[in-house]
Amino acid sequence: MRRVLTLSAKIAVSILLLWWAQSRFTAAEALSIDGDVAPAMLAAALAVQVVLTLPLTLRWLLAARALGKRIQPRVAWRLVWVGQFFNQTLPSTLGGDAYRIWALSARYDHTIGFASMSVVLDRLLALLAVPLIALSGVWLVPEFMGNATVATIVWPVSGAICLGTLVLARLDAIPSGLRRHAPSVFERLERFSVALRRAVRRQNIAASGLVLSVAIHGATALSVFFLARAVGLKAELLHFLVVTPIVMFIAMLPVTISGWGLREGAMMMAFGALGYDPGLVFATSVAFGLMMIVVGLPGGLLWIVHHGSRRSERHGMGAPTTPLATCPSTAGQELDPDTANACPKAMS
Repeated sequence: MRRVLTLSAKIAVSILLLWWAQSRFTAAEALSIDGDVAPAMLAAALAVQVVLTLPLTLRWLLAARALGKRIQPRVAWRLVWVGQFFNQTLPSTLGGDAYRIWALSARYDHTIGFASMSVVLDRLLALLAVPLIALSGVWLVPEFMGNATVATIVWPVSGAICLGTLVLARLDAIPSGLRRHAPSVFERLERFSVALRRAVRRQNIAASGLVLSVAIHGATALSVFFLARAVGLKAELLHFLVVTPIVMFIAMLPVTISGWGLREGAMMMAFGALGYDPGLVFATSVAFGLMMIVVGLPGGLLWIVHHGSRRSERHGMGAPTTPLATCPSTAGQELDPDTANACPKAMS
C-alpha cells in the first residue's frame, strides 16, 4: 500500500509540474515550433547519448579501481546500458543505480558493500563536476552574472552537492550516543566513509574521474543543444553547457516519475531567465525525455536476452561444466560471467 501511495504521489507531482510548465506559454507559442524538425540534429543528439555509454562505463571502472577492485569492462558496459533502461522505466532516475548494485553483487561475485560504494562513488564523481561547471559558467558567461533566477538555481544546487559530499565523507564522525540506537547501520556508514576517503586519496584516479565527469556533462549538454536546434530554438551552446548539468541534477530528485516535470520546470526557469522562448524550451525538454527512452531500449533488450540465458542455464540447458580445480580460489578475484555460474560463489 505504501508503494502504491508513493508511486501515485510521484505521478501526481509529475503531472502538476508538467501542467505548470506548459501553462507558461500559450497554444500559439506551442504551435510556433518549426514544422520542419531537423532530422540531422535529432540524429546527432541520439548518437551522442549512445556513445556516452562508453565514458559512463569508464567512469564506473575508475570508481571501482579507486576502491581497490576491478570490474570486467564488458560486464560494466552491459550493466550501465541496462541501467539506462531502468532509469526510464522505473519511477526514479536512480533505478538504474539500484539495478547496477543488485546485478554486480548477485551475478558477478562482488559484495553488496563494494557494489554499493562503487556506484555511489561513480555518482559522486558526476555530482562534484556540477558545481565546478556551474560556478565557472556564472563567472565566464556575462548573461549569468547578476541574474536572480539563475542564482536561485546555481547556488543552492552547488551548495547542496558540496555539503552532501562532506557529510558522506564524515559519516564515521557521528556521536557515539546516537550509534546506540542502530549500531549495525552506523557501522556500515563508518565503513563507507572510510572507504570513500581512501578512494579520494588515490588522486590520479579521482582526478581522472572528475575530468571525465565534466566531459560527460558537456556531451549531455551538447545533445540537448542539438535537440534545441532541431525544434527551431536559436540556442547558444555555452548557455546549454552551463545550465544542462544543473537541470539534470534537479531531475534526479526522487519526487517525480523519471524526472518528468522537474526537468521541464527547471529548464524553463533557467532558460526563460535568459530570454529563450518557453514553448521551444518545453519542447526541447520533452524531446530529451523521449530520446532517453529510445536510448534505453537496447539496454532493455540486453536485460531480456541476458535474463533469458541465465534462466536457461538454471534449467540445465547448455550450462557449461567447469572442473572445480579450475575455479579461482583467491578471495576477491573476479570471475568471468560464464565461469561464475559453474564455480562456487567467491567471497570478495
